[in-house]
Amino acid sequence: MNRIFILRHAKAGAHTTNDHDRPLTEVGRHQARMLGQWFREQNTDFDSVITSSALRTVETVENLGLSLGYTIEPKLYSAPARVIESVIREIGLETGTLLVVGHNPGVSDLVMAAGFHGSMNTCSVVELFCEESLTKFAAESCEVTDSFRPEV
Repeated sequence: MNRIFILRHAKAGAHTTNDHDRPLTEVGRHQARMLGQWFREQNTDFDSVITSSALRTVETVENLGLSLGYTIEPKLYSAPARVIESVIREIGLETGTLLVVGHNPGVSDLVMAAGFHGSMNTCSVVELFCEESLTKFAAESCEVTDSFRPEV
């Protein structure tokens, strides 16, 4: 059984600096802490956490309060869905629970391919269930099992 959580980063500051270096706002930090609490309430234990190299995604992960470390994957920065899928396949994790933190429109396109019909606002997470090995991951072969967005 494989659970893949696809998370759009929390609320970031305005585009006044280099896009890659935009930090979270106070609202974004609060969103991420609330999402981390939700993960704990759901008893979600991740086997692996990967995030884009953008400051806002790294800060999102750090504010979740997870006990597990994370891997920064530069290919996830502004990646389309097909690149996100290939990153998941390349992790080398056969089975387990995975958190992927990225950006729109890639994360939205990926969860839509799995059948999600909601919107991926900041700090939205969608849980996918896949029976196949993660080394063969394809969103269209997964089913959407849950979604959540902290209300601030």
